[in-house]
Amino acid sequence: MKDSKVYGQKIKKLFTALKKTHKKEPPIVFEDPIEAIVCAIISEQTTDKETQNAMERLKKIFVDITDLRVSLADERLEMLGSDTPVTRHIAETLGRTLNYIFNKYNCLEIEELKKGGKRNARQILEKIEGLSPYAINFCMLTSCNAHAIPLNQTMLDFLKKNEFVHPESDEKDIDGFLTRLIVAKDANWFFVLLKRCCESGDFEKFLKGSPSAAKKKEVKKSVKKTKVKRKK
Repeated sequence: MKDSKVYGQKIKKLFTALKKTHKKEPPIVFEDPIEAIVCAIISEQTTDKETQNAMERLKKIFVDITDLRVSLADERLEMLGSDTPVTRHIAETLGRTLNYIFNKYNCLEIEELKKGGKRNARQILEKIEGLSPYAINFCMLTSCNAHAIPLNQTMLDFLKKNEFVHPESDEKDIDGFLTRLIVAKDANWFFVLLKRCCESGDFEKFLKGSPSAAKKKEVKKSVKKTKVKRKK
């Protein structure tokens, strides 16, 4: 990427600011790669909250992923919580992708993803019908314990619009740039924060954190000042 040092400093400052105002959460992890694939397909075109709700409804509506595979489109739309062009596309992709896996492996399991190493896992995922680069990186990050940062179109547009990456860079450039910049142990949390930040609709407000977090910070400052006065 052009001017990578300049943009690298901007990304680091952004990540530092987000970490200061948002409490770290447990990483997103899936023991079952197929469940990660399902979540990836949903997550790419929905917000973090919508994805969480859909995954919760999945467990209530369907017995398991096999039940999801053979479900009707209307049932998948119910899981997604709405009937829109976006959710219809997601529902269609879920059905097509799960059927592709079942027809190829004769079951909804891909044992090779856990056995053949990370490079082999990526090659397997790249051949699965319906999986975008975002979905592949999501699965690598959350289920294969790999160093990857999923980027959907909203995130790519956000990074360019706010000048965190060079405007002429493409998805592959940005992917490689962020993976080199953000160390593996931080990749999961960076992805979560960046996605939420992009979805917030108010970049500056999200950087400041929630009102409750800001209030706690002010209370801490007040207590600190009081202690200093007592010492004097």
